[in-house]
Amino acid sequence: MLGKRLEVIFFYMRNKRYAVSRLKTFIPPLDDMRLAEMQVAYGLYFNSLISVIDYINKDLAQAKIVNDLITIVGGEENYGYIRELRNSIIHRGLDVSSAGTAIENLNIIVPFSPYYVQNQSGNKKYYPFTNNLLQLVKKTESINLFIFNICKQLQITEYKPMTKESYKLRIINDPYMPDDVKRMALKTTMNFDKINQELEQIHNQRLKTYFNTEDLL
Repeated sequence: MLGKRLEVIFFYMRNKRYAVSRLKTFIPPLDDMRLAEMQVAYGLYFNSLISVIDYINKDLAQAKIVNDLITIVGGEENYGYIRELRNSIIHRGLDVSSAGTAIENLNIIVPFSPYYVQNQSGNKKYYPFTNNLLQLVKKTESINLFIFNICKQLQITEYKPMTKESYKLRIINDPYMPDDVKRMALKTTMNFDKINQELEQIHNQRLKTYFNTEDLL
């Protein structure tokens, strides 16, 4: 079973990995729907990246993660570019799929890094430090190891075995399960040793997968 904190981090890391898995699929020519998919993929990536950073920084009180990302990308101005790039895509309708370049050895199209992005008030501009957004993603994905190490330090990466009591509470508190199904589930004899063995394998595989995207880049 997952603790609440790791469950939230898994959510963002899974979404981020999924987005990365799409970035090398944009083989030309691209029609409008494929360009829309490109926009969604990059939007999902940068939104998930900043969201997991904010969660670790604020909810887990680990401000170090922001400094780690600042170091990875080469300074606060570059960090500001990433944050406002996310805000521009998600909140202000920036279409990163509108201009791109071909990566010939990969036979894919990737978006140019927007020439500049602004903060919400429009009084501050941030400028890119990579030619295209795939290069930017390759830089920012180095944060995965730092996120994993913080999770380990907080001791939230360990699998928590399901017990008879935790299973019972989960069934009782499930807001979507009909009462007759709950009664049936509570009467069912469960082999918790076998269940925990299988769930722990899934848990460990997720740790390996969600915190490493080198196979996709």
